Amino acid sequence: MKMNNRWGIQKVIQMAFEKFLESAQTQLKDEDFERYLKENSEKGFVAHTVPVTAWEAILGFNPDPNFYSEITIGLAVEPDQPLDLMAKILISRDKDCSFIHILWKPTS
Repeated sequence: MKMNNRWGIQKVIQMAFEKFLESAQTQLKDEDFERYLKENSEKGFVAHTVPVTAWEAILGFNPDPNFYSEITIGLAVEPDQPLDLMAKILISRDKDCSFIHILWKPTS
């Protein structure tokens, strides 16, 4: 992987959000998906961070923050309430790698 062959942050956010929208209806509980659609314009967020070390336990490797981004998608909540995360996404920034892994909100 080369540093000069990476997608920019805005591009990986856009790609991750598109993948989220493609699968959200089948991966989320109906009520979560409907609430997301209803409240997205007012409370929706898409946030970018460097990957956390928890990915190593899930995927078997520790993603290099120079080449991977972590995107979280959800609905904002009142202060002192737990986050309402719909998905956490690990996506490659390398233009030659189409790696993406989505952790969906638990359905139980």
